[in-house]
Amino acid sequence: MPAISLGRNQTRRVSSFLRPLFLLGIITFSVFLVYLIGLEPMPAVHDTFHDLRHSAGFPCH
Repeated sequence: MPAISLGRNQTRRVSSFLRPLFLLGIITFSVFLVYLIGLEPMPAVHDTFHDLRHSAGFPCH
């Protein structure tokens, strides 16, 4: 079986192909965090993140 060598150009193509998927993942995760931290309807979860924001020194109101 012949060995396959990947050159620099092929590596760049793979990373440039994965970059939009990586950014989409970051955006999706960020939107989920904003919902979880700020808009969660369950009072216990909302209050926990509210207290964590204050303990981190982040004013929220």
